[in-house]
Amino acid sequence: MKYIYAPYNPNKHATDLRLNTMTNKLTWQSSPGLTVLIVRTRFGENAAQMMDEICERLSQVTLITGDYTRIGNGIEVRLVKVDEMVRNNGCDFKNEMGRYTVFACSMEGDNCEIYQPNLMNGIVKPYYDHAIKIHVYIEKETILKGLFKRHEVDSGFYSITFDTNLNIESYMDGDLSCFVGKFEIPITKEIIQQQTIYVETRIQPRVQSNTLGLILQ
Repeated sequence: MKYIYAPYNPNKHATDLRLNTMTNKLTWQSSPGLTVLIVRTRFGENAAQMMDEICERLSQVTLITGDYTRIGNGIEVRLVKVDEMVRNNGCDFKNEMGRYTVFACSMEGDNCEIYQPNLMNGIVKPYYDHAIKIHVYIEKETILKGLFKRHEVDSGFYSITFDTNLNIESYMDGDLSCFVGKFEIPITKEIIQQQTIYVETRIQPRVQSNTLGLILQ
């Protein structure tokens, strides 16, 4: 299948992408009978500006039917036909951090035209930004010393624990940073998977989010 990015067509459009929190499904408004392409990118990224590259990648892969297909670092796509949308009252949501954008599609033979959405409407938008809440616990570690191990003293370490339902594939190295004074330590995927790390310091570290897609709690 060859995918072609086409200009905005008012007769072939999709917009008003939103999450139905009751059903955990994405819903949208589109021209009658049209297939749509849902693209998940990093939080806040403009998928419309990336569509030429995305179309090239789409032309080189076979999309998974009824599910999202990863076509690049932080980019996933899913084709949803109109009968599937009606039958399921929308499209299953992955609950992953990122921006979800809906594009109208028109298929003819081995060609699929993907139409540029209307980004000028300030009220109804073709995208939905989904942020993830992450709990971070920072604790001073102590050790027991003395007779019968009854005396608690500072170990010189702090533990940092990440409690999150974040899908690791949607996390990018450096989305979070740990600061010890002015010294910055980028938080990698490996650290998130590990969940708890220990930092040798007498200064209490702090964790900062570098993306609006991760909300610290």
